[in-house]
Amino acid sequence: MRVHRKNRNPEMHLAPEAVNRAHMQERLYEAESQRMGSRLADAGRLQRRAERASLRARRLQRRAERVSLRARRALATAVMQ
Repeated sequence: MRVHRKNRNPEMHLAPEAVNRAHMQERLYEAESQRMGSRLADAGRLQRRAERASLRARRLQRRAERVSLRARRALATAVMQ
């Protein structure tokens, strides 16, 4: 009669857990990479939006300066007459 010995090597029992842990780590890494990519894209969009707003503000400032200069000239002309 043959005696069967059970495999009592704990590493054999823990191998599926290690594989699952590795897969989970890989998924977490991929998710973090996607989040970082999204943040980078968002930052680029926000930077472009800020640049457009800055350009608009400079245009409005120049326009306001021209209007102010025109008003001062009109006032000066009115006072001289």
